[in-house]
Amino acid sequence: GNAYVSVNGGKTFGPSSGLDELLGRVVSAGDSVWLMSAAGLYRTADAANSWKRVAPGVGSISFADVAVDPADPNHLWLATDEDLFEGSSPATGLISFNTATGSSSRPSGLERNVAAVAIDATGVVYAYQRQGVRDVGTRPVTTGVFVSTDAGKTFTASTILSSSLVLKATWRFSPLALASSGSLFAGAVNATSVPSLVRAAAGGASPSQVWTGAGWVPHGVYVAKSGEVYLV
Repeated sequence: GNAYVSVNGGKTFGPSSGLDELLGRVVSAGDSVWLMSAAGLYRTADAANSWKRVAPGVGSISFADVAVDPADPNHLWLATDEDLFEGSSPATGLISFNTATGSSSRPSGLERNVAAVAIDATGVVYAYQRQGVRDVGTRPVTTGVFVSTDAGKTFTASTILSSSLVLKATWRFSPLALASSGSLFAGAVNATSVPSLVRAAAGGASPSQVWTGAGWVPHGVYVAKSGEVYLV
């Protein structure tokens, strides 16, 4: 795989260079673009002409998602999910990582398998926790959307999604998305493989199901700046 880049408003695309196996998310913030791959976390600040590996991947940490702190572009939230990359190492939960100093820490209240992370403009951090393949049949794991209102120090389970709707390896790449309005979208799948999409108001309040389907499970949900919601 590769990352493809357009410099003419999306009319044409060309491949990037300097990347290992690509499978995951791309997040932009300020003058940088962050990319998750099986080989780790990469950053480009020159329109993808060159990439720098910021942190390693398979064999040490299995990155699944990245969110950039709106108050500090050097502060990243890194989700680790052992089910995203084949043959990856065990997940290690959610990591608070500073790219300027290289320092990192982990919050309390979460298990090791976090599929996605998002942070809104007010600093509320959301983590999408699901049971990892190494946990199946070994220990119970509370799944669902967890919320932190203390700058990501501690997380508690929310009522945005029922734990029974978050299954292993569902909505594989992007089960969470934030709209500019602060609304949060979260994907789920029930025990009979029927997918659904839940929307919650700012802060995770008043969740309600806004879409349900059959026959296919989306890989992720994305919200455009215009507010349009896409399932892919």
